[in-house]
Amino acid sequence: MLQVRVWVAAKVSGQQAVEMFYTTSSGWPISIEVGHGSVRVMAWADTYATADFDSGWFLFNSQNGINSYKEVSHNLNVVPGRVKVLVQATSGVNDGMIFHGMGSAQNDDLSGTSYGGVIFGYNAAIVRLWAPMKNTGSATGYIINVINGWGGETNVQQ
Repeated sequence: MLQVRVWVAAKVSGQQAVEMFYTTSSGWPISIEVGHGSVRVMAWADTYATADFDSGWFLFNSQNGINSYKEVSHNLNVVPGRVKVLVQATSGVNDGMIFHGMGSAQNDDLSGTSYGGVIFGYNAAIVRLWAPMKNTGSATGYIINVINGWGGETNVQQ
């Protein structure tokens, strides 16, 4: 049976929770505070074409020095039209759950709060992966970061 978990912002320590959606107007980002909205979850059981490259699962860790960066050669010799990076929890309350990698980071170690996710970029030869790694702030970055403020603290994990 397919199980999908969705987390939304929730009230934390007496603070008002607000989701922030960004859009652009004349090329400049503006923020809109929204407390509710529609969510659509769609899942396909292997109806996509087979990937031309699949690295298979491998261990990748945050806060692991130079090993928090990895280049994976795909040898396609063309810039792929679609790249999907998946991160699977191997322990904790989300053991076996799969999270998608991101194309850019929204936070870093200078914020004083936890941050996370695997970010990636690619070209005609490789896919580059970055896991959170302490730079000048605190070592509070994780490859999976579902924490206080999301989903009423249900199934939180770092």
